[in-house]
Amino acid sequence: MLRRLFKQSSIYAVASVTSKLTGFILLAYYGDPDILPKADFGYLGALDAAKMFVLLVAGVGLPLGILRFASSPQLTEAERAAVPATALGVALVAGGLTMAAGWGLAPLASEALFGTAARADAIRWLAVFVGFKTVSDVSYTVLRQREKAGAFVLIGVVESLLLVAAVVFFLIRGGGLTGVMK
Repeated sequence: MLRRLFKQSSIYAVASVTSKLTGFILLAYYGDPDILPKADFGYLGALDAAKMFVLLVAGVGLPLGILRFASSPQLTEAERAAVPATALGVALVAGGLTMAAGWGLAPLASEALFGTAARADAIRWLAVFVGFKTVSDVSYTVLRQREKAGAFVLIGVVESLLLVAAVVFFLIRGGGLTGVMK
């Protein structure tokens, strides 16, 4: 039991370290004012805070619900088996609504966050990211619940590599903040 716990914890630690390493790698780009102007760095912080809030609302507690109901002794085996698919369906709808609302309300959100509607494109790309992240968080939770540590880490590493590659590509291409949000 302890050996299995240690093995699983070690594997999940790799995913956590990879996530932190992603931020560290991007710091070299975010910290260079020739690539990302200081003003854009401040906007990026505001967008990150908005992302966390919207992700919390859009996710509607699905990951915790999966953990609670997928192992609930009060449900039948068939009901427990239906929990991940149901949560994924809800996440797809919530993610889609988040994307649509973010895309349509981007000028208003940009005005509220930055005092100008000129940053609406960054809000739109943030909405797309949050929509996809809402769905991926459910997928990650299902993998953890089913103790598929290898798949969890593999997907996390691939997601981190794609994120770094996209951000570096758009920053180097000269996209600034809007480029980062693509």
